[in-house]
Amino acid sequence: MSTIRKATVSIVAIILLLAGLVAGLGQANASSERAAVATTGSVVMVDPCRVADSRTWVTLTTFWAYATQGVVVGGHCGVPANAAGAILNVTVVPVQGGSSWNPGGYLTVYPLGGTQPEVSQVTYNWNNTTTEVTARLGNGGGVAIFNGANGMTDVIVDVAAYIAA
Repeated sequence: MSTIRKATVSIVAIILLLAGLVAGLGQANASSERAAVATTGSVVMVDPCRVADSRTWVTLTTFWAYATQGVVVGGHCGVPANAAGAILNVTVVPVQGGSSWNPGGYLTVYPLGGTQPEVSQVTYNWNNTTTEVTARLGNGGGVAIFNGANGMTDVIVDVAAYIAA
Protein backbone atom coordinates (compact mmCIF):
# COMPACT_ATOMS: atom_id res chain seq x y z
CA MET A 1 0.00 0.00 0.00
CA SER A 2 1.37 3.41 -0.89
CA THR A 3 2.27 6.01 1.72
CA ILE A 4 -0.48 8.36 0.48
CA ARG A 5 -3.10 5.62 0.70
CA LYS A 6 -1.96 4.67 4.25
CA ALA A 7 -2.16 8.32 5.34
CA THR A 8 -5.67 8.67 3.83
CA VAL A 9 -6.89 5.50 5.61
CA SER A 10 -5.41 6.77 8.90
CA ILE A 11 -7.09 10.18 8.53
CA VAL A 12 -10.46 8.58 7.72
CA ALA A 13 -10.11 6.28 10.76
CA ILE A 14 -9.35 9.26 13.02
CA ILE A 15 -12.33 11.22 11.64
CA LEU A 16 -14.65 8.25 12.22
CA LEU A 17 -13.32 7.78 15.74
CA LEU A 18 -13.84 11.45 16.59
CA ALA A 19 -17.34 11.44 15.07
CA GLY A 20 -18.24 8.42 17.20
CA LEU A 21 -16.95 10.10 20.36
CA VAL A 22 -18.89 13.29 19.66
CA ALA A 23 -22.08 11.32 18.94
CA GLY A 24 -21.58 9.31 22.14
CA LEU A 25 -21.16 12.46 24.20
CA GLY A 26 -24.30 13.94 22.68
CA GLN A 27 -26.29 10.82 23.57
CA ALA A 28 -24.88 10.75 27.12
CA ASN A 29 -25.83 14.41 27.63
CA ALA A 30 -29.33 13.83 26.25
CA SER A 31 -29.97 10.84 28.53
CA SER A 32 -28.68 12.65 31.63
CA GLU A 33 -30.86 15.65 30.77
CA ARG A 34 -33.91 13.34 30.45
CA ALA A 35 -33.14 11.80 33.82
CA ALA A 36 -32.72 15.18 35.50
CA VAL A 37 -35.94 16.72 34.15
CA ALA A 38 -39.15 14.78 34.85
CA THR A 39 -42.19 16.45 33.37
CA THR A 40 -45.46 16.58 35.28
CA GLY A 41 -47.24 13.24 35.11
CA SER A 42 -44.24 11.30 33.87
CA VAL A 43 -43.33 8.01 35.52
CA VAL A 44 -39.81 7.93 36.95
CA MET A 45 -38.36 4.53 37.81
CA VAL A 46 -36.38 4.19 41.03
CA ASP A 47 -34.34 1.34 42.41
CA PRO A 48 -36.72 -1.01 44.25
CA CYS A 49 -36.90 0.07 47.87
CA ARG A 50 -38.91 -0.98 50.92
CA VAL A 51 -40.76 1.89 52.63
CA ALA A 52 -42.84 -0.14 55.09
CA ASP A 53 -43.07 -3.61 56.61
CA SER A 54 -45.55 -4.26 59.42
CA ARG A 55 -43.71 -7.45 60.38
CA THR A 56 -40.87 -5.31 61.79
CA TRP A 57 -43.18 -2.85 63.60
CA VAL A 58 -40.92 0.05 62.54
CA THR A 59 -42.94 1.89 59.89
CA LEU A 60 -46.23 0.00 60.34
CA THR A 61 -47.71 -2.39 62.85
CA THR A 62 -49.72 -5.51 62.12
CA PHE A 63 -53.12 -4.45 60.77
CA TRP A 64 -56.09 -5.32 62.93
CA ALA A 65 -59.38 -6.25 61.30
CA TYR A 66 -60.89 -3.31 59.36
CA ALA A 67 -58.04 -0.98 60.40
CA THR A 68 -56.32 1.80 58.44
CA GLN A 69 -52.70 2.95 58.71
CA GLY A 70 -50.68 5.58 56.87
CA VAL A 71 -47.35 5.19 55.09
CA VAL A 72 -45.22 8.14 53.99
CA VAL A 73 -43.72 7.47 50.55
CA GLY A 74 -42.68 10.97 49.43
CA GLY A 75 -39.19 11.86 50.60
CA HIS A 76 -38.11 8.20 50.85
CA CYS A 77 -36.44 5.75 48.47
CA GLY A 78 -35.70 8.37 45.80
CA VAL A 79 -39.30 9.62 45.65
CA PRO A 80 -39.46 13.42 45.89
CA ALA A 81 -41.49 14.81 48.79
CA ASN A 82 -43.78 16.57 46.31
CA ALA A 83 -44.40 13.57 43.99
CA ALA A 84 -47.96 13.29 42.69
CA GLY A 85 -48.15 9.53 43.04
CA ALA A 86 -46.23 6.30 43.33
CA ILE A 87 -46.17 2.83 41.84
CA LEU A 88 -45.99 0.42 44.74
CA ASN A 89 -45.65 -3.31 45.15
CA VAL A 90 -47.96 -4.16 48.05
CA THR A 91 -47.57 -7.58 49.66
CA VAL A 92 -50.09 -9.06 52.07
CA VAL A 93 -48.92 -11.64 54.61
CA PRO A 94 -52.06 -12.92 56.38
CA VAL A 95 -51.50 -13.70 60.05
CA GLN A 96 -52.34 -17.33 60.73
CA GLY A 97 -52.83 -19.19 63.96
CA GLY A 98 -54.61 -18.54 67.23
CA SER A 99 -57.80 -16.50 67.35
CA SER A 100 -56.55 -14.01 64.74
CA TRP A 101 -56.50 -16.44 61.80
CA ASN A 102 -57.19 -14.55 58.58
CA PRO A 103 -58.83 -16.55 55.76
CA GLY A 104 -58.66 -13.61 53.34
CA GLY A 105 -59.78 -10.11 52.55
CA TYR A 106 -58.64 -7.06 50.63
CA LEU A 107 -56.60 -3.87 50.92
CA THR A 108 -57.59 -0.43 49.72
CA VAL A 109 -54.73 2.03 49.05
CA TYR A 110 -55.66 5.72 48.71
CA PRO A 111 -54.19 9.21 49.35
CA LEU A 112 -53.46 9.85 53.02
CA GLY A 113 -56.06 12.25 54.40
CA GLY A 114 -58.45 11.51 51.52
CA THR A 115 -61.76 9.69 51.47
CA GLN A 116 -61.53 5.91 51.37
CA PRO A 117 -62.96 4.66 48.07
CA GLU A 118 -65.28 1.65 47.89
CA VAL A 119 -62.81 -0.44 45.89
CA SER A 120 -59.97 -2.87 46.57
CA GLN A 121 -56.57 -2.95 44.93
CA VAL A 122 -55.23 -6.10 46.58
CA THR A 123 -57.46 -9.10 47.13
CA TYR A 124 -56.02 -12.08 48.99
CA ASN A 125 -56.84 -15.41 50.57
CA TRP A 126 -54.81 -17.21 53.23
CA ASN A 127 -51.68 -17.06 51.02
CA ASN A 128 -49.15 -14.25 50.62
CA THR A 129 -50.17 -12.03 47.71
CA THR A 130 -48.27 -9.24 45.93
CA THR A 131 -49.92 -6.71 43.64
CA GLU A 132 -48.68 -3.58 41.88
CA VAL A 133 -50.71 -0.55 42.94
CA THR A 134 -50.59 2.94 41.43
CA ALA A 135 -51.65 5.44 44.08
CA ARG A 136 -51.96 9.19 44.32
CA LEU A 137 -50.01 10.59 47.29
CA GLY A 138 -51.90 12.62 49.89
CA ASN A 139 -50.98 14.51 53.05
CA GLY A 140 -47.24 14.56 53.67
CA GLY A 141 -46.61 12.44 50.57
CA GLY A 142 -48.38 9.44 52.07
CA VAL A 143 -50.92 6.76 51.32
CA ALA A 144 -53.50 5.20 53.62
CA ILE A 145 -53.95 1.43 53.62
CA PHE A 146 -57.23 -0.14 54.78
CA ASN A 147 -57.39 -3.81 55.75
CA GLY A 148 -60.82 -5.05 54.66
CA ALA A 149 -60.67 -8.35 56.50
CA ASN A 150 -61.96 -9.71 59.78
CA GLY A 151 -58.50 -11.00 60.69
CA MET A 152 -55.05 -9.56 61.32
CA THR A 153 -52.73 -8.94 58.36
CA ASP A 154 -49.16 -7.90 57.81
CA VAL A 155 -48.39 -5.58 54.89
CA ILE A 156 -45.14 -4.84 53.03
CA VAL A 157 -44.84 -1.77 50.77
CA ASP A 158 -42.04 -1.42 48.20
CA VAL A 159 -41.58 1.53 45.82
CA ALA A 160 -40.96 0.81 42.12
CA ALA A 161 -41.49 4.30 40.62
CA TYR A 162 -43.08 7.68 41.22
CA ILE A 163 -45.24 10.03 39.22
CA ALA A 164 -43.74 13.52 38.93
CA ALA A 165 -45.76 16.47 40.22
